[in-house]
Amino acid sequence: NFNKNVLVENMKIHDFKTHGIQFNGFDGITIKNVDVGPNRKVDRLSPYYAHMKALLPVYRRMVDDEQIARDVCVNFRSDGRDDDCVYMKDMIEDVQTSLDMAFEYVIFDKDWDALDMADYDATDNPVMFRKLSLWKENRDVLINDHHSTQ
Repeated sequence: NFNKNVLVENMKIHDFKTHGIQFNGFDGITIKNVDVGPNRKVDRLSPYYAHMKALLPVYRRMVDDEQIARDVCVNFRSDGRDDDCVYMKDMIEDVQTSLDMAFEYVIFDKDWDALDMADYDATDNPVMFRKLSLWKENRDVLINDHHSTQ
């Protein structure tokens, strides 16, 4: 998104989810000697993964460009509970972390499921504790365990 003066040349693009090449809001793109296809028929990452990956640059731009996007803290209500308020910047970081973990799970066989949150203390290892919390919360939304076509 929002690319300028890009050259895509001498490439074979295949096994992609939905778009072999995609540019939004671009200025000055040249594509030469590029073969696109075929795409994957089955994907281990869910459509939600793809949507969030596509929306992250827009959310980042909102935070960069709009003061209100930096200042407003949003409360979410789910499962009958009121969560603490969350800033857009923090939501973006959590989404990016969750997407990175899903990517590692599918592409590099990083078995986040095998790690137990009880082995990581929130005080001694807050980063890993947060990552495993996010994984527990978002794994089933991001991973297509049924290997269904999408």
